[in-house]
Amino acid sequence: MKVTNVDNSGNDIHLIEDVVSDADTVGWYYGFMLWGKWNKSQIFYNQNPPIVAMDTDIQYATYVSSEGQPKVDPSMVTGTKEKLSWFINVSKIENCYHYQTSKNQNKVEGLTADNIKITEDISAEPFKVGNYEVTQQMIDDNPDVFKTIGLNDERMSAGVYSMHPEIRRLANEIYDVYRPHCEEVIGRKFKKEYTNGYLNRNMFGDTVWTHADPFDYTLVVYLNPESYDLRKWGGETLFFNDDITFSRGAVAPKGSTACLFKSDIPHKVTSVSWEADFDRLAITYYLEYDDIKE
Repeated sequence: MKVTNVDNSGNDIHLIEDVVSDADTVGWYYGFMLWGKWNKSQIFYNQNPPIVAMDTDIQYATYVSSEGQPKVDPSMVTGTKEKLSWFINVSKIENCYHYQTSKNQNKVEGLTADNIKITEDISAEPFKVGNYEVTQQMIDDNPDVFKTIGLNDERMSAGVYSMHPEIRRLANEIYDVYRPHCEEVIGRKFKKEYTNGYLNRNMFGDTVWTHADPFDYTLVVYLNPESYDLRKWGGETLFFNDDITFSRGAVAPKGSTACLFKSDIPHKVTSVSWEADFDRLAITYYLEYDDIKE
């Protein structure tokens, strides 16, 4: 493993190289493209702490639709609307922002790369709101509070949180490969189960707001083949100071590399060029310290 500090204002942004080969990255890239069920939706960072780049926070951006359902207007969070972006939610704890009852239990069926049939049941489990784990006891004690989270969320009914078992396997595999190296870089243990994870496809015309993440560390693993032209195709991860007045650093989306950084650093993905022959692909994991002593 090779680690480079790319933070010009401290030591909180790390480029990690020489962990996997390009062949590994290409395998992951095409695996996700083959088995992925991509969702197209606006990202509004509703769990992130408000920063200067945001005009307000989620509390002031909610409204009730004509159907009586609580909704969020992304333009009320940042003052602008993001172009629709493609993503797959690979969160380890399913439906981490929305209460999933046993009636909403999902069943995913499919084939592995070896054509072995798999059936995976996604059961109701405790989930995360920010850094807080919501238990069934909390839900039972505060039913009115958790009704507002959206039992019948339209994304749930659309199967946004469902995925092919091979997607889950690949996401777990990548995390298992990189987690020990992240612990070596930071000098602390992270939880063996990542809380949240997103596979993101960025293409020409996509825009991403500058935002922060509500966790301890964020890991971005770049999945682009060597043919991704780093000179002109864009898609860099750009980091800012807290006031969004200058850049703390930038990392190119080079395949077979990863970027580990403190989650509270404001960051964004730069726009992908019209010259790009294919989409920028990366998987993001949100890491939390494991304070349990063995």
